[in-house]
Amino acid sequence: MSGNVDTHVHYLDDPYRFDDERPLHYFADFTKTTNARLAPHPVQVRDGRGEVERLSLDREGFTIVRWPTKITDFIETRAIEPEYIAECEDLIRKLTGAVATWSAGPIHCRFDGVSDPKERYDGKPAHYVHADYSDASAAQTIEHICGEPSRYARFAIYNIWRVTTPPPQSRPLGVCDASSIGGAEEYESGVTLSYPDGTDVDFLTTLYRPRAEHRWYYFSDMTPDEVLVFKSHDTDVSRAGRVPHCAFADSNVTSGAVRMSIEARILAAFEERAA
Repeated sequence: MSGNVDTHVHYLDDPYRFDDERPLHYFADFTKTTNARLAPHPVQVRDGRGEVERLSLDREGFTIVRWPTKITDFIETRAIEPEYIAECEDLIRKLTGAVATWSAGPIHCRFDGVSDPKERYDGKPAHYVHADYSDASAAQTIEHICGEPSRYARFAIYNIWRVTTPPPQSRPLGVCDASSIGGAEEYESGVTLSYPDGTDVDFLTTLYRPRAEHRWYYFSDMTPDEVLVFKSHDTDVSRAGRVPHCAFADSNVTSGAVRMSIEARILAAFEERAA
């Protein structure tokens, strides 16, 4: 079902006080120990279907494109990862004009209403407002993956998000217009990701306090042949950088509509410097 949605998203509680330590959160549903205090805030999420031609990766920080995949079974993510990442890299090169691309991490599947909260790894959608990187972790990612960052004039990290179930979806992904971010509401946040093999990975992300100027969007009735592409970082500060995002409840859709999705992150380099 299409149309704007009045809903709630979870921001850091406002006003937020650090108490001399960074927020620490674990995985999507915050069932594990955390000192990041979240609170629901009402927002209107606009349906971007009628604004696709206007929206820009370099201004708002996101867009939707038709990009069918050859993958038919997304459950075994490790088995499909090489082929799917190659498809995503091809998309980013064609969409942005990047001269080089790399995978910026493993692909992630989300299972709304399917995963068990008692399991170590929780594949549920993240219902809190966040961006996947901070400035520091993005710089570390570029250095680690590229190896020779001085070779290129600019880098950007893109998320490629695809539903793998037919519409409608009860938990769409909302993205916040990067041009509506003030900066003062951003907080670098430590996150510990726990994986099925028992390993924990620490990383720096960004959490957000609410801001009245935030403009939220989603794309109604997404199909598996479409992808939502949005920015996680850009070294060119004149362009859109981090796009806050989170899953939200669409009150226009019946609760029985389960959402499954897959997400990849691609590092892109632009403008190779002369030797």
